Order: sequence, then structure tokens, then C-alpha cells
Amino acid sequence: MEERVDEEIELGNLARDLGNSKLDQIQENPSDELMDQVLEQYNSATRHYQRAAELDPNDFRPYFGLGAIYVDSLARHFAHSHVEAIKNFQAAIARNPTFAEAYVGLSYASTQNQKYDQAIAASQEAIRLQPNYAEAYYTMGSAYFLSNRPEQAVPFYKKAISVKPSYERPYRTLSSVYVTLKRPGERLAIIKQWVSAVPRSPDALLSLGSAYYMLDEYEQALATFKQVLTIKPNWVTAHYQLGLCYYRLGNQDAAVEQYKVLQRLDPQIAQAYYRLINR
Repeated sequence: MEERVDEEIELGNLARDLGNSKLDQIQENPSDELMDQVLEQYNSATRHYQRAAELDPNDFRPYFGLGAIYVDSLARHFAHSHVEAIKNFQAAIARNPTFAEAYVGLSYASTQNQKYDQAIAASQEAIRLQPNYAEAYYTMGSAYFLSNRPEQAVPFYKKAISVKPSYERPYRTLSSVYVTLKRPGERLAIIKQWVSAVPRSPDALLSLGSAYYMLDEYEQALATFKQVLTIKPNWVTAHYQLGLCYYRLGNQDAAVEQYKVLQRLDPQIAQAYYRLINR
């Protein structure tokens, strides 16, 4: 019996990982075929976890897997049932109250469902169980930030970064917190720290370029967006931002060149960009 449960959970984990991988591919190359493959893998994972739960109703792992499917997909705006995620994480916790990962999943899903006190309590318990759990500090910060308490979110994002310097999410969200708090200098500093920790991260570099742009430091922004495009050459957002830098610097020819690139990559964005540089 135990071997069969383990096998179903392993198959569920594999299918969920494959679904996540294909969902990542959709971000770069959207297609109905890939979306069908994502659904197929998530449905397969769900069936395996459900079978495992039927074989051993006291095993916490199938419920955690079912909750994780929702979290993995919710993070990419693919699914919408936060309630299902909460229910499954709570079921996992009921069967194993010392499993910190389930509390982090519960915190994330609760925040998405605007149950902020529940999210904070779940993160606190995960931290109690694992004091150096970066993801728990991140979910704690997010519960505060999304419940309109940005100042209280700051130390938790900073703690997540100090525990796990290569963890990109807290840098990204903390930079947004500093925008909300109107502290551009601190935003620039945390993004520079992000780039230092993960030098080849296109997201970090794009954020750095955007921070320079917001401070009217267009030459530095320009150089940074060019660096982004050496890593991710067809990123529409980077080309858009690069073109705006050329526009702000008065280089109309280069700005038009970026329009031509955008026409090839995303005609709709290209039209919005064209209207902006020809006001």
C-alpha cells in the first residue's frame, strides 16, 4: 500500500512539474496547443494526488500536492480557485502540523483570497517551524503589502533577501513597495542589490533600467536596457523601454528603429509606442 501511495505522489509531482514547465514556455511562445498540454498535465497530477489520498486518507502529501497545483498556476494567473488551494493546504496541515511548506502555501492562497490575518498567521507558524525559511518571510511581507500595510512589509522582504540572497521575488516586490512609499532612492538601492546577487537576471536588469528611467537618468537606463537585450533579445518590454530612452534623449532615428522591432514582435504594443513617441 505504501509503495502505491508513493508511486502516485511521484507521478503527481512529475505531472505538476511538467505542467509548470510548459506554462513557462507559454510566457515566451503563447499557443493553444501548449495550453492544452498544461491542462493535460495539471489534470493528470490531480488524478494521481486524488488516488494517493484515496489509498491513504491520512497522508498529508496528496493534499499538499493538490494545493500546490493551484499555487503554481495561480502565480501565473492561470487558475482562480483560491478557496480550493486553502482547503487542500489546511487538509495537509491537519495531517502534518509540522510541515512548514504547507503553511507557506496556505499563506499565499489566503492572501490571494484577501484573508490577510489568516495569511499572516500561517507565515508566522512556518517561520516558527523553520526560522530561516525565506519563502515564509516573503509570504508574510506580501500579506502586509497587499493589505495596504507597506511599511510593515519592508522588514519581512528584507529578511527573505538576507536569508536567501538569490531569491528574486522579494527584491521585485520590495521595489514595488518603495514605489508605493515614494522612496525612489531605496528602490534603486534594493534593485542594485538584486542585480549584484543575480547578475544575469533579465528581470533584475529591467527593473534597474526602469528605476534609472524614473529618476530621469536616461543614459544609464539606456545602457541597462541594452544589457537586458543581450540576455533576452526579443523581450517586448525591454525594446519598448529602450525606445523610450532614445526618445527622451532626442535620438529620433533610434526610437523609430525600436518601433520597427516592436512591429515585428507585438504590433499592438508597437502602435501604442508609436503614438507615444509622436505626440
